[in-house]
Amino acid sequence: AAAEDNLSATSDYSVAIMAIQQLSSQLNCLTIEHFSEQILNRLEALYGPMPMKVLLRKCKPPIQGFEGSVEVERRRNWPGP
Repeated sequence: AAAEDNLSATSDYSVAIMAIQQLSSQLNCLTIEHFSEQILNRLEALYGPMPMKVLLRKCKPPIQGFEGSVEVERRRNWPGP
């Protein structure tokens, strides 16, 4: 898709977004690690076992005195180390 600007050669990201939105309304997770694993499971169910990476950020974590964000990056079927 990138080399030839071919829309038919890319994934329909709207399908993934809708699936993750549905997942977020169904799950009640305590950790972003668990939620990121569920996102990877859902994406793999949609697209099969292909390289994927999820970066999940919690913008306002419940940490007293901490004003930043926390994030977790998870990879599946990723080549290399």
